[in-house]
Amino acid sequence: TAASTVIIVYYLIWLSISGINVCYFDTLFPTSFSLQAFVDIFRREHIGRYFVNTMILAAGSALVVPIIVIPAAWFLSTLKKERANAMVGSIHTLGTMGGMHSLIPLFSVFLTLGLINSRFGLILIYVVHAIPFSLVNMKNFFEGYSKELREPAVLEGATTFQYVRWVLVPLARPIIKTSMLMAFLGAWNGFNAPLVLLTEESMYPVSLKLYTFVGSIASGSPQWNLFAAASIVNVIIITLIGGRRLSKDPTEQKKPTY
Repeated sequence: TAASTVIIVYYLIWLSISGINVCYFDTLFPTSFSLQAFVDIFRREHIGRYFVNTMILAAGSALVVPIIVIPAAWFLSTLKKERANAMVGSIHTLGTMGGMHSLIPLFSVFLTLGLINSRFGLILIYVVHAIPFSLVNMKNFFEGYSKELREPAVLEGATTFQYVRWVLVPLARPIIKTSMLMAFLGAWNGFNAPLVLLTEESMYPVSLKLYTFVGSIASGSPQWNLFAAASIVNVIIITLIGGRRLSKDPTEQKKPTY
């Protein structure tokens, strides 16, 4: 896995600094060196604007997920296990129905609701896709603590909201952060939904901007050097945002200090 990843990243770097605009590798190292592709994506293509669009979608999705999942997971953790598992299984089944085949009907629904070219509509899609993974983790975590901590909290006079807010949520902080990160990365890498639901280029995320360099009809002739340069910038940003957190155990808790 590491070798395949390194090879892909190496050839992206090769393309971005080679100074040529073709997807062709004839030497181990490029015969020329140029950073003009990086200059062009920022000065001419204004790639920063598309990264901002992507950040809005990803951050919005990450923030909405815990607002929905935490109360839902708490509710499921209070039910009998068989009933809770049946409900979670139903949610997962509904989640598998999404895909390319659902985009055209979804476009018709969004057109009726006025959500075409809407960031809210895209965030809604990404949140729905992130809910099954987050809900299972959060429910299982709450089930491990809900019974043994609930009775002392009730004896102290805590309401259900206070118990969830001040007891369970702090304990579940690593799970919440992991769920938010997975929702963030899912929205950051999203391609099919914005491809269908966005018609204004000014609202494109970086995934669609990369597509216009080499894949769309509007690209005219492929611009592989710009594609590679923008991809390298994208990889760097994703690594800085998610690499450190993904390398940790999501259930890891800080040790208390005395």
